[in-house]
Amino acid sequence: MKILVADSKDAYQWRTVATLAEPGMPADAWIGHACVMDREHVAAVYAPRTFTNKPDLMQGGAFTAVVDVKTGRVTKLPFTASLAYFDPTCNPQTGTAAFTAFRDDKTRLAVVTTSGKIITDASVEGQVTSAVPVNGGLVAARGRHLVRFSPSGKTRTLARADSVPFQIRPTRDGVAFLDRMGDTARAKLWIERGKPSTLASGKLGDLALKQGIGGRVFLTGQPKNARLAGSAVTRLNVSPDAEVSSLGRLAVDPVLMPGVRAGLENIQNARKGFTKEEPSATPRSAKGTADDVGAPTITSISTATGQKITQALVDTTGTTGKESFSPALAITGTSRPAPGRSGRAAAADDPRASTPVDTDRWCSIPRNDVKTLALQPTSNQVEWAVDMAIRGELRAKWLRQGGWRSQAGLGTVDPQGLFPPPTLEGGGRIPAQVLLGVLAQESNLWQAESGAIPGQMGSPLAAIAGFYGGHVRWSGVLTATR
Repeated sequence: MKILVADSKDAYQWRTVATLAEPGMPADAWIGHACVMDREHVAAVYAPRTFTNKPDLMQGGAFTAVVDVKTGRVTKLPFTASLAYFDPTCNPQTGTAAFTAFRDDKTRLAVVTTSGKIITDASVEGQVTSAVPVNGGLVAARGRHLVRFSPSGKTRTLARADSVPFQIRPTRDGVAFLDRMGDTARAKLWIERGKPSTLASGKLGDLALKQGIGGRVFLTGQPKNARLAGSAVTRLNVSPDAEVSSLGRLAVDPVLMPGVRAGLENIQNARKGFTKEEPSATPRSAKGTADDVGAPTITSISTATGQKITQALVDTTGTTGKESFSPALAITGTSRPAPGRSGRAAAADDPRASTPVDTDRWCSIPRNDVKTLALQPTSNQVEWAVDMAIRGELRAKWLRQGGWRSQAGLGTVDPQGLFPPPTLEGGGRIPAQVLLGVLAQESNLWQAESGAIPGQMGSPLAAIAGFYGGHVRWSGVLTATR
């Protein structure tokens, strides 16, 4: 996951200050969230994309860090957090960030400073969401209530909302948040010892609250009946999905890599312009395809003038943040070398040191065993196999035998000779899209680890996903200033 920064004094020229990842951890993509702690620091959670497929990792397994955007220094934190949309949450007034993790019907709330120092680390009963640090503790949502958690562990209910409060933002005179009633969202402001007042309303999804510095909050989207006078909340006429700079002078649209954008366009254009004829063999144009390798484009708007700004992000390099391990990755199961012997000499006597095979595996299939590798199929191979399977024709006569199958000791392969297709009541056959959907859900069409190139061999997916009794405990964000 890359942290990109732009500053007004540099005409909002984007630069990559850090790349957050963990060395040696296989991942096809790193994802996460970030928020601005002050002008020079960003708090972030990051994890492999596949963490979203495992509830325990999604709810509390993402890695955490504080990034100095001026120097690029990354301070990795010794705890993990949630990949929820609200995690982490920052308060530039206090220069702190709050991280949330869910485990065993409890919520862990941790607050850190810009140096990475943990000033609060508490566990509370139940599910607490959208926690944000404030002077004297944390403000968060618990059910339909806006609550405050003090450092001493005391809990005080501040206000009752119409639904679970979300997008909780501290202001210089109170706390702003959103709640909903049906399909209507309402922006509200709570001031000490008062009842929440409604600032604006709108269709759910058409409103958003963005955190600024100096106790300011920005209301974006298409609000109705806005009454912001006298509050620290300022209206910005930009998309609710846009990220807003710390002073509200720039709004940045979501950024999609060219390959992702091409995939979305293909989905939108599905079943349009097709004929019954077979597609031509003409090579696909490089323009607008998933094979695009061009630089991503960042589109933003000046909130003062309404002028749109389009920039190509040429340099996406950022080495800091991926060369060191997170302290949350505790190393277990290791033994110290005997007295008088160096670690290198002791390792040489260990038979595991001379083989890449994972001998301490949980899975019945070890990782890195060249005799039990799996083929990472291409998308065309998967579609061909599905088309053959629904016809009952995925048989040995259509499959090339020998080669890697002989190396793996498989001999002749006859899939539907072993597992014939089911007979449907009323006749017909299983639609190809249904089978493809099942495959996409179960393995994302993968057979080997995500680092394997399609068409090549790699460790079976099951060998690295914590199956067979193993339990995985692994516990491009844009920011703008001015």
